[in-house]
Amino acid sequence: MPGATRSTAKRTRGARSATALDRMLPAPRMDEVDTVDLTMSPEEAWDVIRHGDLFENSRLARGLSALRTMPDRIAHREVEGGPSGRIDDLSSRPEAPGFRVLAEDAPREVVVGAIGKVWRARVAFIEVPSAAAFTDFDQPGFVKAAWAIRLTDLGEGVTRVTLEVRADATDPATWRRFRRYLHLFGPGSRLLRRRLMAGLARGHGTPDQHPLARSAFGRRSRPGGVDEGARRPEAEAGQAGVAEPVQPARRTGPIARPRRSPEAARAVPGDDLLPDAATQVTQEVIIQARPETIWPWLVQMGSGRGGFYSLDSVDNAGRRSARELRPEFQDLRRGDIISAAPAGRGGFEVLDIQPDRSLVLGNLVDRMSGTQIPFSDERPSRFWQTTWAFLLEPGAAGTRLTVRSRANFSEGDRLHAGWRLPVQRGLQNVQLRHLAARAEGRLRRDDWRDVVAGVGGAALMAAALATPFLRGRRSTWGLEDPVEAERAYPGDGLVPEPRWGYTHAIEVDAPVEAVWPWVEQVGADRAGFYSYQWLENLAGAQVRNAETVHPEWSAAEGTEVLVHPRVVPLRIVEVAPGRSFVAYVDDEKARDQGQPWARASWHLAVEPIDAHHTRFLSRYRTDFSMDLRTRLEFGPVLGEPVSFVMDRQMLRGVKERAEERGVGLSVPRPRRGGESSDST
Repeated sequence: MPGATRSTAKRTRGARSATALDRMLPAPRMDEVDTVDLTMSPEEAWDVIRHGDLFENSRLARGLSALRTMPDRIAHREVEGGPSGRIDDLSSRPEAPGFRVLAEDAPREVVVGAIGKVWRARVAFIEVPSAAAFTDFDQPGFVKAAWAIRLTDLGEGVTRVTLEVRADATDPATWRRFRRYLHLFGPGSRLLRRRLMAGLARGHGTPDQHPLARSAFGRRSRPGGVDEGARRPEAEAGQAGVAEPVQPARRTGPIARPRRSPEAARAVPGDDLLPDAATQVTQEVIIQARPETIWPWLVQMGSGRGGFYSLDSVDNAGRRSARELRPEFQDLRRGDIISAAPAGRGGFEVLDIQPDRSLVLGNLVDRMSGTQIPFSDERPSRFWQTTWAFLLEPGAAGTRLTVRSRANFSEGDRLHAGWRLPVQRGLQNVQLRHLAARAEGRLRRDDWRDVVAGVGGAALMAAALATPFLRGRRSTWGLEDPVEAERAYPGDGLVPEPRWGYTHAIEVDAPVEAVWPWVEQVGADRAGFYSYQWLENLAGAQVRNAETVHPEWSAAEGTEVLVHPRVVPLRIVEVAPGRSFVAYVDDEKARDQGQPWARASWHLAVEPIDAHHTRFLSRYRTDFSMDLRTRLEFGPVLGEPVSFVMDRQMLRGVKERAEERGVGLSVPRPRRGGESSDST
């Protein structure tokens, strides 16, 4: 592989109506949200928040705010008054610029903003006379910060207060400086906002049983667990679903925090399928995305499919859960069986499915034989029966995803339930957090697996760099006979006398038709290169290797193969559909003018061995001027160790993807005694 990669995936926002803050900073690089529900009308809440002291009920918030003036006090500079939490006290004048009200829509929203160099000990603000001036300002070297308080009428005397803070910089260098500032002072700012919202809740009251009153994002909230009063059906009704004291909701970045549902007593789809449940766990999370965006991630769950987005080493046999949507796993129907483990035939039976709304899974296991039987069958003498329901409900704060798992079991399995339920609760928390990250488009490019693999790749590069005498052997890696590298291949005429190059190959246990789609979509701005992603991103490529085939990324003559955002792309000059393509780059103008130059060709091909096996070949040839800088940049001394390690991993990455055998919906419906029949 002759270069690094880049991804064009962008983070998407949850769908909601445009706000005044959206007009001030429509696409910020920092966006943090806190919410709390108050037992007040919007008009009452507006009077308290817009014209009252926001710090009145939080001494900690007042103290943290006072710390911001400490540098001025130490330097004996004049400080006007003490720390104030009143929006009415904000002022900005040419001689003393600062935060000012930019927009106001009583009693719904007020927006406050400022522009300055906030990382300085004494913030260097500039005067912003109007909202239009704030929006249009683009002078390099400054940060634009704005925050808004919005009120949403939830009915029945309940108002949701949303505090949203956004920031962006006018140029990349300033943003990098601001990010360093955030790492140092961001936690204090978030703590101040969290305590401010908690003070509002403490001073003005919150609804004990409002559907979204409980925080889905609070850092200090307890993790989800078994609903109180739901361990046995004979538990007193008054104890079912007892809510903890209401906490103000919080969202940082858009980081969703799953927690125990405040509405444990309400019915959700699937409850009627297991009416005598002995245990029940209900958890929820607020996701900043529409139900139709979240739904495909739910539908593709399953081992051998998209995984479960939890601890893959525990519930997915170590295979990483999908990080993008898989079209082949989107057709889910009632009666299908979703595999629970790669090696097992049992799994979760689809009991009910309402697209974009609810999904109910379940299973019934004969504990004596260890086999799964149809959910509707009569329970054996020793059994374990569960339902697993997912419910999507759109709301003003986002989509609430409620997950409920219910179980009943024979008397002899109480001990089994004792350890299984806490484990399930923990796995579910992780699943909800990871699922929210996927649906909101903020999943990290690299996880620990990428880092570990990248460190191993770097070690291999170091070993290759230290063994230049093995360069010849490495240049024909994967070829049964090194002589094969000497024969002519398409594109060789573009670089007839290469100074160095390689021909690598790998055998894939899949037909050509299954391998070629993965090959033709390579490129930094497309599917990546299936190689050491973390190393590529460390070099600034910002790539995420594709996990599925994208037909829109097919190879065509005249299109480009980008290897790195700062490197001239190769242009595809020859395509044999379904078999190979040749990409080429040549600094012909520099060569004609006698300046440093380089040219290279890259030939990727799939060759059928038989109906079920394919050889995937990667051939690279380069020529360049002999000045020192060009020789170091394009020559084999540094280029060959890196190219060998990255290209070999690319071949293995294609092999892994082409050979993948997702179970899809082929797991048969289980029958008692180990017999089975197709479910569809």
